[in-house]
Amino acid sequence: MKVWLVAGLIREQRWVFTIALVVTGVFVLYQGYRIFNHPSPTLGVLTAVDMGIMALIWREYRSLA
Repeated sequence: MKVWLVAGLIREQRWVFTIALVVTGVFVLYQGYRIFNHPSPTLGVLTAVDMGIMALIWREYRSLA
């Protein structure tokens, strides 16, 4: 699935940006749940990286408009 999303992002297909943000957002929510129940510094760092990726996807999406 990630390969499909990356291919769509590279081709700058606008609809893929929305799906990528939703999928990554759901994953970040799950990671937050895991951090809350089983604290882990590594998972915290990975969650921060995913949030940074979401910010980059959003910025690129806005630049295409």
